This record gives sequence, structure tokens and C-alpha cells, in this order.
Amino acid sequence: MLVVARSAAREELSGGNPASPATLLATDIGMAFALGLFAATRLEMAVRARRLLRESLSKTFG
Repeated sequence: MLVVARSAAREELSGGNPASPATLLATDIGMAFALGLFAATRLEMAVRARRLLRESLSKTFG
């Protein structure tokens, strides 16, 4: 899905030249931002799940 969005953004920003450096830079920065947000969200969910599991286990067995 992100690749499709990147391709569409390149077509929209390029004005006929999808290989221009400004277009490549803009779309690559957008992709890096999107992937970074995705990774941060996954990391936050993992940390939260561990904390909730630890709390649940300590209440059950502690």
C-alpha cells in the first residue's frame, strides 16, 4: 500500500519527470516517516503488552 502511495505521489509531484531529484527526495522522506511511525507504533504496542501481562501475572500469582 505504501508503495502505491509513493508511486502516486511521485507522479503527482514530478510534473512528467518522475526521476527528478526533488521528487525522489520528497517521496523517500515521506516513506521513511511513514515506516518510522509504523515501527514506533509496533514498539509501543509490544512494550504496553509486556507491561499489562506482567501486571496481570503479578495479580494472579502474586
